[in-house]
Amino acid sequence: MMIIDDWIEDRLEERRFAALPAGEEHDFAILAGVLRAEAHAAGYSVESLVEACDGDIVAYIMSRQLRSVAAEGAGAELTL
Repeated sequence: MMIIDDWIEDRLEERRFAALPAGEEHDFAILAGVLRAEAHAAGYSVESLVEACDGDIVAYIMSRQLRSVAAEGAGAELTL
């Protein structure tokens, strides 16, 4: 079985969640629910998922999204 941290990384990368608006906590709550269900189906406990997400799945996903958007913005070029 894959380490849960790697599993989370793979799931979030597959979803390309950076397209979600930064302040829409409801959207991230839905994604957290999907992640919980997928973790359970993959044999991980919800407790291990919460622990890997520093105690709050929604906040973890939102912070990852903010870092992803910031990283993409740093490398973006504006053209007119």
